[in-house]
Amino acid sequence: MGPDPAGKPAALAAETNVYQLDEPLAGTQIPGEPPGTFYSSYWTELGLRAIWRTRGLPDGTYTLEIEAWDAAGNPIAASTNHFATLNLHLVNTPPESTIHNLRYLNGDIVLSDADPCQTVLLNKISSPTFDDDLQFEITAQHPSGFLRNYTLHAWYGHNTSAGQIASGTAPAVNLVVPTPASITYQTCAYRFRLRVVPKITNGYYIIYVRDDNWYAAISVLEP
Repeated sequence: MGPDPAGKPAALAAETNVYQLDEPLAGTQIPGEPPGTFYSSYWTELGLRAIWRTRGLPDGTYTLEIEAWDAAGNPIAASTNHFATLNLHLVNTPPESTIHNLRYLNGDIVLSDADPCQTVLLNKISSPTFDDDLQFEITAQHPSGFLRNYTLHAWYGHNTSAGQIASGTAPAVNLVVPTPASITYQTCAYRFRLRVVPKITNGYYIIYVRDDNWYAAISVLEP
């Protein structure tokens, strides 16, 4: 038998908190196959023994080792190959994803937490002027250095992509990024999303991805 759906261990003879092997040991002859054809030693999802609930545990390096017993509860030597010990760096601290404010090109703040909802007015009549485009102050980082990447993206109207404003793989702390020339604002409702992706997985997929969103009404004075 293997673990139940919740990943809880079972009792076996005098031992508790163990899992009974439910598949042939590595190196066992496969029945019906030519001599010397053995079961593999590679870890597979079929042989998954336990689900370790690591959320809430302190960050740090943990060493997992295999201990084995026979059906009577007597200890037996576990495998000595490099699959028998696992060093796991556990990180439960998410990254930081923050859009601090939206600014005009001269640095004047248009939207901030103190005033997040006013309409952003862009003046295209007498371009170039300090108020004919936007720039953003952002922070995208992981406190322990486990940053994979970040992207600042814009949408408007009904799920229409305006394009990517900024991206990177190095920490961006209070970085001010201008709108690229590829994005031309129009009078509409906009969503700006800063997505930060860390180098943290649960063994299957990336976790602790963090988004910060700013929703703004933009009004453009056309020439």
